[in-house]
Amino acid sequence: MATEARISPLAELLRSALLNPGDLQLLASLRSSAGSVLDELERLDDDPFLDAVEASNPEWVATVYEALVGEQELPHGELIDALFEARCTEDREIGLAFDQALCVSLPAALKRWEGFELVENSSGDRARLLQEPSARASEHGENLVRFGMTPKTVLIATEAMAGLADRFSRRLRLSDRDPVWMVNRFEDEADQRHIDMKLMSNEVALAAELPQPNAAALARWCFEAARYKPRLFNGFRASCNGGELELTRRPPVQNLYDRWASEFAARPSAGVEPYCGFHRDMGRDI
Repeated sequence: MATEARISPLAELLRSALLNPGDLQLLASLRSSAGSVLDELERLDDDPFLDAVEASNPEWVATVYEALVGEQELPHGELIDALFEARCTEDREIGLAFDQALCVSLPAALKRWEGFELVENSSGDRARLLQEPSARASEHGENLVRFGMTPKTVLIATEAMAGLADRFSRRLRLSDRDPVWMVNRFEDEADQRHIDMKLMSNEVALAAELPQPNAAALARWCFEAARYKPRLFNGFRASCNGGELELTRRPPVQNLYDRWASEFAARPSAGVEPYCGFHRDMGRDI
């Protein structure tokens, strides 16, 4: 306990963020103070923080690392090395899960992103993204980085859409038994009873930091993939009802392989092909 008493408020902010997975307020505070926290770490012994890294789950440690470091040059030290290794390990697992769990049983056209209007990335950005652990671990990585994405970008998008569904449900004051509906069309904002494609696209653009055309395509891809992967949106189970997705609350699945494991959300009706691509007119139901 004597060691903890010597920890500065800035260092304690990092420790608290590590030990409280899912606390977005702490994460935001850490991100806004990241430069000062890194300066503080250079003056401190990193050892008191290693137990916090070990106690937290790898996915959250990776999130904390990104909030702390961002694009800055990495300082040296046991803590930063531990955070960096946790982040790389977690990201590699995301790339492997993308190939071995999420893409399993998806239609070939969906795996190839056929029918989605995407803007290609610059060659410089492609080279940088190809070095990202999730892209390097996935056989689909090279195709994704063409459009400024990696398997981790897809995970971020699904988490953002799940968070949107949660907020939408709370805004409508739905019970845990009441479903939330996602629809592949635009709706009148004055009488919005479903999560439409505009809401999904905007949420993905913000969370994944993508230009709007690619964010819209990624949101549509996730919408379509959820027809085959019922637990794609964590905390919900998706079922296909025509051109709509019905989301019902379920306990979150922390293991990404289990969440993305091969399973149909709904079998297509007789004579109906469930995947039919997307059209230029976002208001057109499919």
